[in-house]
Amino acid sequence: MNHSYFNLSGNLRRDILIYTLAIKSNKFLEIDQEFIPTGKCIEVDNTPFDFRSKRVINTGTRSSHPQDVLAGEGCDHSFLLDTNHDSEIVLKDNESGRTLTIETDQAGVVVYSGNSLKSDGKFRSTQSRKYLGICLETLALLDAIYRPHFPSTILDIDQKYSSVAVYKFGVEKN
Repeated sequence: MNHSYFNLSGNLRRDILIYTLAIKSNKFLEIDQEFIPTGKCIEVDNTPFDFRSKRVINTGTRSSHPQDVLAGEGCDHSFLLDTNHDSEIVLKDNESGRTLTIETDQAGVVVYSGNSLKSDGKFRSTQSRKYLGICLETLALLDAIYRPHFPSTILDIDQKYSSVAVYKFGVEKN
């Protein structure tokens, strides 16, 4: 799993809440009070977690939806990807036009909107704060070993594991 924080502004002045995000996903995993997936897959239809069409992140992370409230006015959820190797995730800073497109062979992506980032650190001489960066972590579905309805994550003794995540950075004219 990759736990990199992305901020496409180039200077860390803009928070990620004003970026747009698109995810090819019809479902996300419900979490409990300890942020552990319950195994329940929730349809994104009519929820703030519907990023199938690109939308501004803060419209999907700052809502009264119980899962947003539970995550602390943000997202810390796993999305089940509908496709693989097909620009599944697209992040864009509209002001600069910078984009990040992610393609993967994994079943899911955890989107963490930085809602628990503390202000006691620094990144490149910029004071840390909530929403300074976003994590887009491609992975197998969390808690899959306990969920028979999830794709298996168990390897036999002679099996090797590998996965691919391709990160493409670009600039689009607005």
